[in-house]
Amino acid sequence: MRNWHIVYLGLRELPADLTDFELAYFFSFTDAERTAIESRRGTLHQLAGAIHIGFIKMTGRALDGFEIIPRPLLKHLGETLGIDVPTLASLRALYRRRTTLFDHQQWAAEVLGFQPLTERQQRFLAGLLRTEAQKAVTQSHLVRFARRWLYEKRLLIPGERRLLDVVRAAIPYAEQQMLKAVELAIPEPVRTHWFSELFSLRSKGKSVLEWLQKQPGKASRKHLTEEVERVDYLKGLGVHEYALDDIRLERQRRYAQRMRRRRPARFQELQEPRRTLELVCFLLRRQTSVGLGR
Repeated sequence: MRNWHIVYLGLRELPADLTDFELAYFFSFTDAERTAIESRRGTLHQLAGAIHIGFIKMTGRALDGFEIIPRPLLKHLGETLGIDVPTLASLRALYRRRTTLFDHQQWAAEVLGFQPLTERQQRFLAGLLRTEAQKAVTQSHLVRFARRWLYEKRLLIPGERRLLDVVRAAIPYAEQQMLKAVELAIPEPVRTHWFSELFSLRSKGKSVLEWLQKQPGKASRKHLTEEVERVDYLKGLGVHEYALDDIRLERQRRYAQRMRRRRPARFQELQEPRRTLELVCFLLRRQTSVGLGR
């Protein structure tokens, strides 16, 4: 699959701005597909069948209706199939009966060899997502991963709610695995000490965490002195003695970024394992940013 194709996976409607290249790529047909289309009775059904086939090729899911059919697509299909292009209103009239739409969706999927996602296949996908979630940076990354996998396996991409349920279930599992990696790498007494220190007051009513969250300013003697102080403080905590080799660097950076923007009061509301993952990754990435080595 080409990378530019991925953005179309999972769409529910026909894009209005398809280029000539994209129209030709998705809505031109093999000999077998063309034979299947021409077997439909009447030019209106042939046109509708072609739209369904092209839409599945483009998005990996069934087209639910014909509220808007881009005029360039109608023109392209008329020329490709050698048929007269009907008006938009007459095409919508074809689906006054829901069963007709369902029949066309099912027929197009069968022509392309696509099948609905079964419960067994969904469980398998959930397992893949649990593994992918340990290296994925965002939920949207997991959604793209799932859509691509489904398309490549010739499985129809389900509705957004069902897909998101599978993706969201994978994230807590992955975070529990990452928490285990933290617990193996950094002893519990050390982590407890870090937590206690970071929420102690440093000066002017500010916590140590707020002091560490502050990003370096412009190069000056004052800012250099502050960074040296942070280096010494993190050395005192022994942060440079630990590493999370079993957690991908991109993941560590993501958690650290969240912690960098989080107010201490909001952090206290976090639940495990997110609480430990954010704080530990923040400290490890912060010690790297101020130039400490292992």
